[in-house]
Amino acid sequence: MNAMAWLTPVIMRLGRYGRYCLADGVAKRSLAVALIVGSVLNLINQGDALWGRQPIDIVKLILTFMVPFGVSTYGAVSYRLRHERQIDPGQKPERLTTTPSQIGNCASLADGPATPARPL
Repeated sequence: MNAMAWLTPVIMRLGRYGRYCLADGVAKRSLAVALIVGSVLNLINQGDALWGRQPIDIVKLILTFMVPFGVSTYGAVSYRLRHERQIDPGQKPERLTTTPSQIGNCASLADGPATPARPL
């Protein structure tokens, strides 16, 4: 076994995470969350600057939108990964064949879990 053999499963895992970030409208929903939450947070954190009393801090402005986007995306991807493990808990992560469209979207959470949750 060569010294870089550990890299293949890592790349496969990162690819799956990337697919989930872009699948089934995750990015679109995360962008909507970022725009709403980021706007509110910017009004709270930089209200004086936005009304012209102080200079606007561009770094804060950008980060205030990036953080809700990242949190929303992380939540959607982690839900899909957990759901994937519940479908086939014995299968190794790098060999899972479930596609994002088979998992469905997060709206089904309102109906409650189909099976009892198991401890992590």
